[in-house]
Amino acid sequence: MMRKIVSVLLILLVTLSGCSETNEKKEAESTTPVQDYVGQGFIFVDGDKSKDIVEKNEAEISRRAIKYMKETYKTDVKVNNVVPARSAAVVMVEAEEPIQFHTSVIVGLDMAKKALDPKEANVVRSEEGEVEKAIVSGLYAKAYSSELQNLDKFIQKMSEEHGLYGQKEEAIDKTASSGYQTAHYFISLSALEFPEVYKEYLMNQDVSNM
Repeated sequence: MMRKIVSVLLILLVTLSGCSETNEKKEAESTTPVQDYVGQGFIFVDGDKSKDIVEKNEAEISRRAIKYMKETYKTDVKVNNVVPARSAAVVMVEAEEPIQFHTSVIVGLDMAKKALDPKEANVVRSEEGEVEKAIVSGLYAKAYSSELQNLDKFIQKMSEEHGLYGQKEEAIDKTASSGYQTAHYFISLSALEFPEVYKEYLMNQDVSNM
């Protein structure tokens, strides 16, 4: 079984070796070892132009992101980070129950007025297919929890034997949006490949196993 699950996951998983690749603006003067990285310097293109607006309205931006996830995807999430971006804030959120995954929500800004748009329904969105992908990856992890626990033990053993480092939990929380993710890998599955599973989740979030 272990060999089977590893073979399948080799197709689905991307091993992480450093900071999140979703970060579009790297620290210019130095790099940070993965074992020391906790999300510092994480910002998107032109985020410096919206930083003040985002910081001033962080509580409301977070509220809108949480509401969007609940209303659109029937899922409760917590906000781990609010990141300035071009004319928007990217809210890094995490679902813990009944499935676990990381994803992001985009809250648009009115740059001309230096404020949030009062019509939140017009400016809160997610990248096409990204939340759906995250949900399916969380369902996959739930369905194969025993196998993933074995995989985690195997990776831990290899890490100790060969001095390998994975991402810190704080870095994952602040920067990750790829779905189910651990220090060493994430699971990426399109909802288009499992439409019935995704639809079933939207109708019933009482997930015990799959």
